[in-house]
Parts: sequence; C-alpha cells; structure tokens
Amino acid sequence: MIDDDTESLVITTYGTDDERHAVSALLDGLRNPRTATVTPRIALRLLQPFVVSVRRTEAKKYRQRGLIGEIHPTTRPDASYGIAEWYGRYHHVRGLVAEGASPDTFVV
Repeated sequence: MIDDDTESLVITTYGTDDERHAVSALLDGLRNPRTATVTPRIALRLLQPFVVSVRRTEAKKYRQRGLIGEIHPTTRPDASYGIAEWYGRYHHVRGLVAEGASPDTFVV
C-alpha cells in the first residue's frame, strides 16, 4: 500500500473571473457556514477542479513562507476540511509558483 503523503490546496487565482468569484464564495462558505449557499460536501466537490496536491514536506515549507492558509470553520478552528488555500501564484502550464504570495491576497 502506498501512503498518501500529500496535501490538497485550492487555487483561487485560476480560471475565469466568474470561476474565481465562485471559488472565493465557496471558501467563504466553508469558513463561515452561516453564509454558505451549499453544504460543505457539495462545496468540496465543486472546488475539485481548482485543487492540486503537493507533498507534505513541500507544503510545510510553503506554510512557513506564508504561502498556504488553513481552511476551517471560524467557529471550530480545531476542525478541518482536509484542504488549504494557496496564496502564491499559479501558472496555467507550470503549476504552483512559490516566489511569493499574490498581491491580491493582501487586499482587504
């Protein structure tokens, strides 16, 4: 049996404007279930086209650099959906670009 030594990351900077908006809304719903328009199970299914896997050792490095953010309900920080948000850039051919967080990440 092969161990699954990866973590799933949601890419929020990939796709059309409408797709990016939908991904953002789904993540907001996972973080704050009161505002969710779908159940967590449906949200995770809808997010699948925007999910990539990275090795845990790489994810740890990215997390230390501030390139990965956790996704869990605000009322239950101990709970996890098993996915995280990628704050770095994403290239449609090369994939993750770990040179730094996307400037859009810090816009409030």
